[in-house]
Amino acid sequence: MVRVLFYVLVIAILGAGFAWLANNPGDLVMDFGSSRVTVSVLTAVIAFVLLVVVVLLLLFVLKSVFLAPRKLSRHFEEQRQKKGRDALSSGLLAVLSGDVDTAKRMNKRVARYLDSENEPLAKFLEAKTLLIENDVPNALRVYEEMSKSPKTQLAGLHGLYREAMRSGAYEAAGQYAEKASLIAPSVTWANQAMLDRLCAEGSWDKALELFDREVKSLPRAERSSNKLTHKRVVLLTGQARDMFEYYPDDARKTALKAQKLDPSFVPATLVAADILYRQHETGKADRLIENLWKKSPHADLASLYLNGEERAVDRLKKAKVLAQKIPQSFESCFIVARSAFDAGELQLARDQAEKAVKIAPRESAYLLLADIEEAQSGDQGRVRQWLSLAVRADRDPVWMADGKTFDKWQPVSPISGKLDAVHWQAPSRTPGLTLSPDEVIPATIEQMPVKSKKTAGTDHGNTTKTDSTSTMIKDREDNSKATQIFHTKPVVVVDAVDPSKPDIPVDVTRINVDDPGVRKK
Repeated sequence: MVRVLFYVLVIAILGAGFAWLANNPGDLVMDFGSSRVTVSVLTAVIAFVLLVVVVLLLLFVLKSVFLAPRKLSRHFEEQRQKKGRDALSSGLLAVLSGDVDTAKRMNKRVARYLDSENEPLAKFLEAKTLLIENDVPNALRVYEEMSKSPKTQLAGLHGLYREAMRSGAYEAAGQYAEKASLIAPSVTWANQAMLDRLCAEGSWDKALELFDREVKSLPRAERSSNKLTHKRVVLLTGQARDMFEYYPDDARKTALKAQKLDPSFVPATLVAADILYRQHETGKADRLIENLWKKSPHADLASLYLNGEERAVDRLKKAKVLAQKIPQSFESCFIVARSAFDAGELQLARDQAEKAVKIAPRESAYLLLADIEEAQSGDQGRVRQWLSLAVRADRDPVWMADGKTFDKWQPVSPISGKLDAVHWQAPSRTPGLTLSPDEVIPATIEQMPVKSKKTAGTDHGNTTKTDSTSTMIKDREDNSKATQIFHTKPVVVVDAVDPSKPDIPVDVTRINVDDPGVRKK
């Protein structure tokens, strides 16, 4: 609108000027030697305007002629860029969808039309294409090149970090994360990797300092989220657990602080109660466990709660007190049954174990019923029935991380080094190795085949019993991976067999729920 008004104003001024010249005639006289030329002023103005227009047209034509090659080159370059960007977009979409052929074809078009120095995503597409082709070495080479360029440095380090984590090179992954954290402190994945590394090294003070910096960088409304609170509790719990040996009073304060922040987090209560027990504050430790037991019964809570009692009768008495907090849970019934069995009250143990099975048919309850049956009646047929049910029952939850099982909670996974990776869950029917946090078990363990000696019976009845026992031994051997801690020396697992057989090995081990690994007779 303003431009239209401007044009109208210019035309009006020109019209007024020509009108003034027409109303005020005059002559323009020019002398050239002996010649004199006389024209009107209006004619002279019109001639001057026409001359300016002609000159401008001539300059425009000359400029177009001289700039034509450059314009053509720019036009072709823009077409190349457009084709390259279209190929780049299609290639990235193909990578995300897993279309290997399209990704390879688009990657070649991008390399033809785009310069990787001016288009950082070209290198990224090349690396991703190589990855979906399973060409990891060349993909790592591309990521290395990206990490040396200022534009793609963080993307290259992130790619190297992810591939290092995927291949289990956790040391190298930590180094890549540290470099990225120094370049850009606000990068979340790098901060998390640094936090994992500091925790794995036991540098809890530095880890908490890094976590506080990360929290302060967030908007105020997000600083009190449940996720951040849980991460702080894990850090405080790990710090309290590790510092108790040298700074017991500080460990007590830290553990109670963590437990107060999240009373429902079982490891926080376990660490706090364990420290209180060691400092002879039994009443306060018992209250912590009892309060959490009402909301979330846990096998480790029961073990810690009963661990201070040396006599089996006292353990049973204390187990009954704890079970009264929530009597209809599997854990409550099971700890009473286990304690009653240890105290010799077999009928109470049977009643509570059968009640536990009705609530949750788990492996440990059936194994305990097999032990009770063997001790109470000695009926080997009934024992084998309970064991066969245990083979097919749901497995009991354990502490797991990265597909491995551990005998107690750890703040950092000993396998991957990740913070808060150890969780309480039921393993699959084909579990990995069961590891202790204080030992390193080789990745491959050659297990000697389990052999059991057979003694031929003198009559048909004995032969039938021997065959049945052998079948049961085979079934339990197949399931032994799911119920035992692996050791480097072979462990023989046998059923309750006929005591009259003389060839039972000396190092005989039977499944027992206390461990739940193995226990020698």
